[in-house]
Amino acid sequence: MLRRFQRCLSTVSDIQKEVQALNIGLDKYRWSVSDSETDKDALVFDCKFKNFSKTWKFLNEVAILAHTMKHHPTITTTYNKVHLSLVTHDAGNKITYKDVKLASAITEKYMEEVREVQESTTKQVEDLLKTSRKQFSFTNADKMIDELLSLKNGKAKN
Repeated sequence: MLRRFQRCLSTVSDIQKEVQALNIGLDKYRWSVSDSETDKDALVFDCKFKNFSKTWKFLNEVAILAHTMKHHPTITTTYNKVHLSLVTHDAGNKITYKDVKLASAITEKYMEEVREVQESTTKQVEDLLKTSRKQFSFTNADKMIDELLSLKNGKAKN
């Protein structure tokens, strides 16, 4: 089987520009270039989720993307933490545009997950406020204020 030639990002500057573009819109600087021995010269992504099921939901999305693009990241996960490493082995373990393309798709999926959590949290807060409003009575509040004022003025009710 013939493999397609993968164009490497040739300079550190090219790689840094791509990394900056990948991080636009993210809540933190999540993509970087690794210099560790295990991820030498790889695009790496680190994130944390609320719980184990949210972690695996995201990883399943990454798996679908990777399968579709025929490019598979190295995935390390512990409970709610995810570490992804992208490098093209066919290009001599260098960062290629294929890595950047998959990284961009992963970024989109991550942003969808973050938006989903934010929308869920917003709805929970709105529901809590509605419930609180129903339980709060201005009439009762007025009575309590009157009683507190009368206590302050020494006119306790019997």
